Amino acid sequence: MRIIDAIPTPRCIAALALCGIILALSGIAPVFGTIFIFALALALIAAITDGALAPGTRAFVIQRRFDPRMSLLEDNPIYLEITNRGNMPLRMQIRDEIPPFFRVDRRTLSVSLPPASRQEIKYYLYPVARGDFSLERFYVRTLGPFGLVRVGWSIPAVNHFKVYPNLIALRKYSLLAKRDRLTLEGFRALRLKGRGTEFAQLRDYLPDDDFRRIDWKTTARLAKPTVREYQIERSQNLFIMLDCGRLSSSHLGGHPRLDTMINAVLMIAYVALESGDRVGLAAFADDMKLFLPFGRGDMQLNRIIESLYDLQPAMVESDYAKAFNYIASKVHRRSLVCLFADIVDSTSSAPLLRHIESLAPKHLPLMILMRDNDVSTFASTPAKDDIELFRKVSAQNLLLDRRVALSRLSQRGVLALDLPPDKLSVEAVNGYLQLKARSLL
Repeated sequence: MRIIDAIPTPRCIAALALCGIILALSGIAPVFGTIFIFALALALIAAITDGALAPGTRAFVIQRRFDPRMSLLEDNPIYLEITNRGNMPLRMQIRDEIPPFFRVDRRTLSVSLPPASRQEIKYYLYPVARGDFSLERFYVRTLGPFGLVRVGWSIPAVNHFKVYPNLIALRKYSLLAKRDRLTLEGFRALRLKGRGTEFAQLRDYLPDDDFRRIDWKTTARLAKPTVREYQIERSQNLFIMLDCGRLSSSHLGGHPRLDTMINAVLMIAYVALESGDRVGLAAFADDMKLFLPFGRGDMQLNRIIESLYDLQPAMVESDYAKAFNYIASKVHRRSLVCLFADIVDSTSSAPLLRHIESLAPKHLPLMILMRDNDVSTFASTPAKDDIELFRKVSAQNLLLDRRVALSRLSQRGVLALDLPPDKLSVEAVNGYLQLKARSLL
């Protein structure tokens, strides 16, 4: 804890300005020169005394309170508890030292406390990167009793935290599911009963029921129409593959591509585990970066979260042959294999297309891509000069190659979703739920 500076307040500056006016009047009447000397001396003595009497670090205590597991690209609340331990009022400004490029809703926090009192204030921290970080210190300015000087203090206060993929979105999904309000956010409702192939129960016939659901033997025995109710299969296998190679390092929609994909991976894993499925995960680039075998329940979700929170892109070309051969040696039971990757064009992406097609006989492959909305905009915008015309033609060629690649996947039995970044999590979950509802696995 050390003093870093002392700055005059507007009140002090006004007092010095008044001294300047008195000095200017000394040209009219010499007596104002004497008055100026006394006024300036009084102002300086008052400022020095005010700074000396300003509360020091022994007069207060600041403590942070927050969830050490923060969510990426979300407002995470930070609570500061300030205790005035002195016998005089405490007026101060607090600035928390945050990691570089992180954002806060309020940079400076103002506090006014009576003697021997306590106050809690809150601000929101907006992390822009995943990984391990810390809040290192407070910068505090305390106001003297005359309101003339603010004394600055640097106070070490280290608190470590981890920035994870969007955990707040998972809590929000859970809350919406409990309230049966998922459709308000664009999600399909997760209804386990009513469709599927696994028998759930018998119930009385309702006017809008399908006649094919009637159980005729039970109807005859009970002498009233009875239908069979089925449920979507549980305990199925979902294996998620995440491409962390060079293409994942680009930005789409203002955010890193890999961060957006990780948020979608976490959301689809959460929904699958909630519906009773087993989930496994692999991330790869030129080599396997992580592999989690199948698991279920909250423990598996925690393993996935801990595996993904500090995963970073690698500036290398992805080795799809090595990745898919490794998965083939580990995943033996028929599974929905969900691959988060990208296709540039049918030529450069040929190895990826070839290997995901090889999954089709044994597994159900689903490829999830992120669409670059800027390319679509360039392709549809009228060109005003040669440069814009070249850009437009290039964008149209990229879109054509992408459509050719997606058509090839469809012909080879690979399902593909080409989604905008802002809808990736929602539509990826909807695609998974639709596959379950159709009993394709």
